[in-house]
Amino acid sequence: MACRKENVRNKNFRMSQITIDISDRFFSAFGYIPSGAPKTAVIAGNIAEGGKTAGMKYGLDRATQAMITPNIKHYTVNVLDRQFADITLKCKDSVYKFANTLLTEEVEGVLAPAPVIYFSRDKNIVTTNIDGSDAVVVESFGTKQWTISIEGLLIDMDNHGYPGEKIKKLREIFETNAIFDVLDCQLLEDLGIQSLYFKTLTELKFVEDYSDTVSFKTIAHSIKPVEFFI
Repeated sequence: MACRKENVRNKNFRMSQITIDISDRFFSAFGYIPSGAPKTAVIAGNIAEGGKTAGMKYGLDRATQAMITPNIKHYTVNVLDRQFADITLKCKDSVYKFANTLLTEEVEGVLAPAPVIYFSRDKNIVTTNIDGSDAVVVESFGTKQWTISIEGLLIDMDNHGYPGEKIKKLREIFETNAIFDVLDCQLLEDLGIQSLYFKTLTELKFVEDYSDTVSFKTIAHSIKPVEFFI
């Protein structure tokens, strides 16, 4: 009996260590999978079609299993490959961390998985038209701020219910009328972005089929700290 109880405990422990499938959630929320993997339906279709062909020689079950094994990695995001997108923001005494963890439970200090970020930037260019010609003289050049579009997920990793506390944190970030220092983000560091402020919260909604997940889209702008007070 003791041996049987131990097996039950081990089974329950294994059941509690469930990895959240971020890929499917990103696809449901935004229509793409950040790891670049194809849709689950496409993968399943390829497996089925390949299985029929290979089954003529090896047997359908054996061929299907052989094809699933190398492709199973497409169903989840390899978090170790996306650490360059981890972001830590600080404003006064508040710190907000977006990071890819093992995605099995809440991690203290981590608000959400690392978001998907898009960047765009314009130049300030002063030109003078030359009378009687279609040519122009470029008098000066300058660069504008980076526009930073951020798309991410808020997930209740423990109870898998409504992630209310995380939504409050996101609201807190957006309603803060100050700049945020970028403490840790390789991607932003490479672009020379040390500080930013949030301008627009463009979307906040539940992700279809995932009651524990809310997606958000927001737009921020890079800034030098002194510019905010001029």
